[in-house]
This record gives sequence, structure tokens and C-alpha cells, in this order.
Amino acid sequence: MATDWKWEAAMAAIRRQTEEAQNRYYHQGLAAQGAPCPYPYTSFAAIHWRRGAADARRGDQ
Repeated sequence: MATDWKWEAAMAAIRRQTEEAQNRYYHQGLAAQGAPCPYPYTSFAAIHWRRGAADARRGDQ
């Protein structure tokens, strides 16, 4: 298809951006146990961050 290259370019850009964000996240130490939540308190991600922290305290993970 003629638009395959556009799709591939878009997916490559998204993949690069995601990898850079993950590397930055781990480099800054935000993945360490007890690290502050990097998301706004009421966001969906923050709720899951806190849930994961609670699971880790209980030993579920």
C-alpha cells in the first residue's frame, strides 16, 4: 500500500518516544520502591500507582 510507509514512520516515532520516556523514568529513579508518584494525584495512573504500592507492601507482587 502507498500509506504503509506513513504507518511505519508513525509507529517508529511512537516506539522511540516511549522508549525514551521509559529510560528517563528509570534513570530518574521513579521506579524505585517508595518513590513519589509522578502523576497528578487524581489521575487514573496515580490510582494504579498507589494500588501497586499497596500490593507491594502486602507482598502480592
